[in-house]
Amino acid sequence: VPADTGELEQGAVETAVAALPSDTEPAPANNTAITAAPGLQDAFVNVYKRANPAVVHIFVYGEGDDFNIPLGTGSGFVIDNDGHIVTNNHVVTDGDVFEVAFASGERVKADVVGTDVDSDLAVIKVDSIPASVTPLELADSSILDVGQFVIAIGNPFGEEGSMSIGIVSG
Repeated sequence: VPADTGELEQGAVETAVAALPSDTEPAPANNTAITAAPGLQDAFVNVYKRANPAVVHIFVYGEGDDFNIPLGTGSGFVIDNDGHIVTNNHVVTDGDVFEVAFASGERVKADVVGTDVDSDLAVIKVDSIPASVTPLELADSSILDVGQFVIAIGNPFGEEGSMSIGIVSG
């Protein structure tokens, strides 16, 4: 997530939590928790709109494949204007040829420039990125606290542009 994500409306999280039913109250007929916290919902939508252009879908092919059926796919994100993309090592491990699809629909070839099996991370590089892409800044994960919201944007099972939210659990 970009470091400059903006601030949530003051009290939006507290409003959302207060709107959730307790164990003794019946669940609301409409989705009160979401409608009671428009600042929180808007913040999630805004993060998605800003980050998703830099999230890529990676297609992995074997040597000599016909590029119709990939060996596998994965997600990654652009980290600089030079075309470096962070992904998982397990995404690139069995591949020989890599194609990156940007949210804009543009597709380009990529090369692996580094891998780390222990952290399951890899870096691939494309020659250029679309003008609409703003690279995502890497943040300092050591400043996260249990209970903070986190967002994952990617392409699980080929579902391009998927977003999930959760909390830091430990």
